[in-house]
Amino acid sequence: MEKSSVKLKGVSDKIKILLIDDDEDDMVITLDLLNDVKDTDYKLDWVSTFNDGLFEIKKERHDVYIIDYRLDREDGLKLLQEAIEIGCDAPMILLTGLGDHEIDRKAMELGAYDYLVKDEINSLSLERSIRYAININRSKKALQSSEIRLRQAQKLEAIGRLAGGVAHDFNNILTAIIGYSEYIIDNLHNTDPLRNDAKQIKIAAYRAAKITKQLLAFSKRQVLELEFININDVINEMKNLLMRSIGKKIEFEIKISDEINEIDVNKEQVEQIILNLVLNARDAIPEAGEIKIETFPRQINENVVIDNSEIISGNYTVLRVSDTGTGMDDNIKSKIFDPFFTTKEIGKGIGLGLSTVYGVVRQFGGHIIVRSEVNVGTTFEIFFPVNEISIEQRKEVFDISRVGRETILVINDQNSISNLIIKILKSRNYNVLEVLDATRALKMTETYDGKIHLVISNLILPNISGLELGKDILQIKPDINILFITDHVEENIEMYLDEKMSYLVKPFSILDLATKIESCLNKNHTG
Repeated sequence: MEKSSVKLKGVSDKIKILLIDDDEDDMVITLDLLNDVKDTDYKLDWVSTFNDGLFEIKKERHDVYIIDYRLDREDGLKLLQEAIEIGCDAPMILLTGLGDHEIDRKAMELGAYDYLVKDEINSLSLERSIRYAININRSKKALQSSEIRLRQAQKLEAIGRLAGGVAHDFNNILTAIIGYSEYIIDNLHNTDPLRNDAKQIKIAAYRAAKITKQLLAFSKRQVLELEFININDVINEMKNLLMRSIGKKIEFEIKISDEINEIDVNKEQVEQIILNLVLNARDAIPEAGEIKIETFPRQINENVVIDNSEIISGNYTVLRVSDTGTGMDDNIKSKIFDPFFTTKEIGKGIGLGLSTVYGVVRQFGGHIIVRSEVNVGTTFEIFFPVNEISIEQRKEVFDISRVGRETILVINDQNSISNLIIKILKSRNYNVLEVLDATRALKMTETYDGKIHLVISNLILPNISGLELGKDILQIKPDINILFITDHVEENIEMYLDEKMSYLVKPFSILDLATKIESCLNKNHTG
C-alpha cells in the first residue's frame, strides 16, 4: 500500500511520526488518540507493508517510528532489527495486540525505546511514550556528541604532547646548528669557499626550525607576542597576495564587517591562518570555483555546541573562509587537524597547515568550526575571543639605547647551547662568569665583588626549576636581570615571571640572542 499522510488538527509539522501497520483501522485509532492530545504538534504518516516501512526509514524523514509487531506475514521485530542495522538513529516503538513479555524483551534488546499493547493504549500513554522516546534519543545523541568531542580532544592532546616533545628535542639541535653556522660564517673571510657551505647549513636549519615552529603551534607550546589588531586590516593587507595565490580561474570575494572588535593575537600567526585556509580552499577546487572570506561579530550568551565543537559564552570576532570545492567526507574531516595528515600528492604538502591553524586558534583561546559536504564545498569558521583590555594597558615604552659592557653570569650545564652562548658572549666582549649549577650560581651571586648585570639560565635545571632559582637570586640581589633559555613554555608563563625576568625561545640566532640580551640589560638604564 502506498504511503498515506494524515495531518492532525492544529498541527505545524513539528514532530513527524511514521506508523507502520497493515491495519487501516489501527491507523485511524492512532490518529484519534493523537488528536486528543492538547497543545502538542504532530504529523502522522502511515505505510502498511514491511518493505514500504523500511523504504521510509532509509529516508530518515521522521522523528519517531511506531512499528506493528504483525505486518501481514512479516515480523515487526525483523523490521526493527533491519532498521538498526542500516543505521537508523531515530527512536522506534513496537506496537502489538499481544501482551507478550517475551516480545517486549526482544524488542528492547534490539533497540526499541518502548513497547505498547494496543488494547491498553490511551492518548496519554501514547503521547508519553512518544515524548519519552524523543527525549531519551536526544540525550543519547548529546552523550555521543560529547564522547566524540572528548575522544577528539584526547587524541589531539596526545598528538600535541608528542609533537611538542619532538619539537623540544629538535630545537636543542637546531639552536646549536644555527648558532655555530653563524659563528663560522662570521669568522670566515668573504672569499672563503666554505662560507657558502656554512650558509647552506644555516638555511637548512632555518627550514627545519619552521617545521618545529608549526609543531609547537599545534601543541600550544609556542610563545607568541600578542598585539591588538583589526582582522579586517590584515585581510586587506593580504588581498593582493591571496589573489595571486588563488589564480584567475577561481572567483575570490571578501565580505568584511565594520562592526567587528579588535582581537588580542599574534599578527603573524593570524596571517598564517588566513593563508593556510585560503590555500587549502584553492587546492580543493579542481578547476573553476569560488572562495569567500568573511568577518562578522558573534555573541554567544551561553555555552553552545556547534558541529561537535563546544564554544564558551562571550563576544567573538569570526573569520569565515568558504569554498565550492570537492568537500570532505566525515572520515577525512575527523583527521584534518592531525599533524602530517594530508590528502595531497607526495611532495605537494607535509600536512602541517591545518594542524598549525588548530593549535594557534586554541592558543588564542578561540574555537574552530568545520562544515563540509562532498562535491559541495567546505567552510571554516574561526571564533577569536574579544579581549576587553584596552590597548593602552598593554603598551610598554622601551628604549634600547645604552652604553657599557656588563658582567653576565651563565649557568653552564655543559650542553651545546650553553657552550654556544658563552662563546657568543665572549666574542662580544662581555665579562662572562661561568658556573655549573644552581647552587654555585647562588653562591656566586652572594660573593662576587663586582656587579652582576644579567644571569642566563635554562628554564629547566636539575633538581630545581629556573623560576625558583630566579626568585632566590632576586632575594639576594634584586637589581639583577634574568634571562631564561627555553623551548617548552606554557601558555601563561608571563603570569609567573618577575619584572626582572625574560625568556628566549629556541631555536634562536646569534642576532636573536644579542637583541634579547640588549633588551634585558636595557632595563637597568630605564625607569
